Amino acid sequence: MKKRLLAITGVFMPYNDTITQITYKHLCNLDYNIDVVAFTSKKDESIINELEKDENYKKFNMKYINKDFDSVNFSKKNLNIFKIILCIRKLYKKSKELSKKQKYDVLYSNSMPNYTHFAAYLVKKRLGSNIKWYASFSDPIINNPYINVLKRKNIILYLLQKTIFYKNKYQNYALKYADKLIFMSEELRDFVIGSNKDLLSKSIVIPITYIESWDSYKTLIEYKPKFEKKIINFMHFGNIYGLREIELFLIALKQLKLENKDVMKNVIIHQYGNIEPRKRALIKKYDVDDIFIVHERVDYHTCLNLMKEKASVLVIFDTILPDNKIQPFLPSKILEYLLARKPIYAVTSKKSPTYRILNKDHICTNYSIDSIKKTLLKQIQNIKPIENNYKNYENKFVIKRELKKELNVDK
Repeated sequence: MKKRLLAITGVFMPYNDTITQITYKHLCNLDYNIDVVAFTSKKDESIINELEKDENYKKFNMKYINKDFDSVNFSKKNLNIFKIILCIRKLYKKSKELSKKQKYDVLYSNSMPNYTHFAAYLVKKRLGSNIKWYASFSDPIINNPYINVLKRKNIILYLLQKTIFYKNKYQNYALKYADKLIFMSEELRDFVIGSNKDLLSKSIVIPITYIESWDSYKTLIEYKPKFEKKIINFMHFGNIYGLREIELFLIALKQLKLENKDVMKNVIIHQYGNIEPRKRALIKKYDVDDIFIVHERVDYHTCLNLMKEKASVLVIFDTILPDNKIQPFLPSKILEYLLARKPIYAVTSKKSPTYRILNKDHICTNYSIDSIKKTLLKQIQNIKPIENNYKNYENKFVIKRELKKELNVDK
C-alpha cells in the first residue's frame, strides 16, 4: 500500500506564488499519496492549465481551510497575535482530523507563513516518532535582515513584527524537532544554522528547479534567443522594496548618461513590478526617468514573452548586505532568466546565492557607483546568448539526486 504524506502550507496550487511552486516541486515527484492542508486563495488560470496536463498533480488531495490566504498572510493589517493563534489552531485542527482517519508516514511544512512550522511542530509532538518531519525554509525567520528596514521607519511596527511574526519558536522548533531541514541554497542554510554540526547533518539543499513537462518552461528552453537590434533593453521583473537598493544604480546611470551619450542613447532600463514610492521618487530626483522606465506588474506569460521577444539583458536587483555578511535570499526569477539564455546583469553582493550562480558566465557587480558604471558599459558591449546546462535544474533529476536516500521517489 502506498505511503501517505501530510503537507501543512499556508497556500498551495493552483494559487501561483514562489512558495507554492517550491512546495509543489519538492513533493510532486515523491511516490506518496499526499494530503495538503492550506488556506484558500485566488486561482491562477495559467497554473491550472499546467496542472491539468501534469499527471503528478493527481496524487494531491487538497484539504482547504475556508479562509482566504490574503487575509492571514503577513502584512501590516494582519499583524495580530490573536489572528495568528487562530490560524495555527485551524491548521492544527484540520491536520489532527486527518491523522485520526489515516496513518501518515511523512510530514512536510514550509516557512510561508512562518507559523506553518509551529503548526507542524504540534502535529509532530502529537504523533511522535511515527512520522518523519521535513521542514522547508525559503527565507530565514530569526534575524531576517528585512526586519531591520522597519526599525528605521517605524519602531512600533518593528517591535510588533519581531514579537509576533518573526518569533523565535517558528524557526527554533523546526530546527530542533524536524527530522530533516530543506533549504533553497547553501547561503540560506549557513545563514540559518551557521556551523552547527547536528543541524548540518540533517540539512538538504534543493535549489529552484523547473518542471520539464510544463509549457511555460518548454517555451523558454526551446526558444532561440533573439535580440532587439536598435535598442538595448535591460529588463527587471520583480518588486523593488526594502533591501533591494537602486539609488547608487540610478546615480551611475545619470553619470553614464552625461559621460557616454552616444552609448547610452540606445539603452533603456525597464522595471516590471511594484516599486516603493521612495525609490520611485529617486528616478525623478536623478533625472533618469527617460531611460529607467517603470511599468505595471505583468502576468507570468507576459513576463515570459517579454523575456524572449524584447529583452536584451535580464536584470537582478538583489538584496544588498555588506559583503562580509551572508546574503541568504535568492530571487525566484533567476531560474527563468537562466532558461531564457539571455545575458544577466546582477547588482548583488559576493556572499549571495545570486553571485555564486551567475558570476562565472554573467556579469555581477557590487553596489557601488564606479563598479556599476564599469560593468554596465561592459554588458552593453557583450549582448549575446549564454548557454547553460539547463538539465541540471530539471525538477525530477534534482529531487532524485537530493531525496532518493531519504524518501520514496517516483521511478
